[in-house]
Amino acid sequence: MVPRPRSRSRSRSRNLASAKPKSAASPATSAKPPDQAQPSPCDATHAHGLMSFLPSKDSPVLAYLARILMVWPIKAILPLAVLRFLLAHFSSSYSYLHHPLLDLHAMLEVALFVHFKIKAHTLTNSQPAAAASYLYPEIDIQETMAPLDHLNQCLSHLDHALREHLPSASPAELRARKQYELAGWFTDASQGSHNARATFEQIHRHHLSTWLAWAFLDAPLDEQLEEELAPLVDAIEVFCGSPLQCGKHVSASIVPLRLNIDSLRAQHRPILHYFVTHFSANLAGWAIFTSRGFKRRVKNGQTYYFRERRIKKKGRGKKPLVFVSGIGIGLVSYERLVSALMCDDRDILVFDLPEISLRWTPFKQHAHAPPLQTVETI
Repeated sequence: MVPRPRSRSRSRSRNLASAKPKSAASPATSAKPPDQAQPSPCDATHAHGLMSFLPSKDSPVLAYLARILMVWPIKAILPLAVLRFLLAHFSSSYSYLHHPLLDLHAMLEVALFVHFKIKAHTLTNSQPAAAASYLYPEIDIQETMAPLDHLNQCLSHLDHALREHLPSASPAELRARKQYELAGWFTDASQGSHNARATFEQIHRHHLSTWLAWAFLDAPLDEQLEEELAPLVDAIEVFCGSPLQCGKHVSASIVPLRLNIDSLRAQHRPILHYFVTHFSANLAGWAIFTSRGFKRRVKNGQTYYFRERRIKKKGRGKKPLVFVSGIGIGLVSYERLVSALMCDDRDILVFDLPEISLRWTPFKQHAHAPPLQTVETI
């Protein structure tokens, strides 16, 4: 039975104790490697991963070289294809550039560009509230964990992960890192760019309450809800080691990221790019995960990879680990992370989501079944 969409006009009467954040990624804790008699996935090959040759995003020089050698040439494919077509057909001096396959490529690139512009215009002008109601219909689920307890658990996991990742960091450095992580959920529109990151000092308690209202309740912020969310804001202030701004003045330029409410920002990519992400990257991901002992399975149209734990013990054992990727080129970019998670010997499920992996997917604007079916399957 498909739940009915939420009505935005009705009054909100949900109790915070029955709410749950949309996204609360809990870092995996480290565990002892399996017995030496069994083949361990934590050897040097798995620790470094097959993708270890890729440049680190923390290096500005390598990032700039990647932009010159990869990003800009891809963006130049469409204008160069159109320029070649025009010169080959309308200039006798460049008639040698004429080729049927190149002409077909140019026409396909132009057709894709026109289709992209129409689709982007349609999605950008759709109502954010309607999109949110469509993607996240109301589902009444009885939860035993209150939001404050759930938030404290998430903050505890994040604190543990930061201390493992930065073992030699001082308390001041850890505090600065926590503030940096929180500020990543807010943008500063006054800098003239939608990607401009806000600083921790710019965030007001009202800004954080607005973000928490979306994350926990998918609801707009009102005075009553802001009072109910005050303990959660206090917990985050304690976690960050510094109070947020308070008072009557609230900067309108600081905007929280709310993924299913924010306006759509899309960029055109040529056919060659989708050939790489749809075929090459997908094939590489399949080869990497199957070589790690994962088995590819499909259920209700949803593809996932499953790997059983190597050491069979009596009883239920550890809970399975479920990995859901973010927006990118697919699972191939998470090979290092999944290899590290394999060190904790337990069942692992890795979901393959083509809708957020830069692949061609049949998605209709008013088709409710695909996203709901994906959520229910997961």
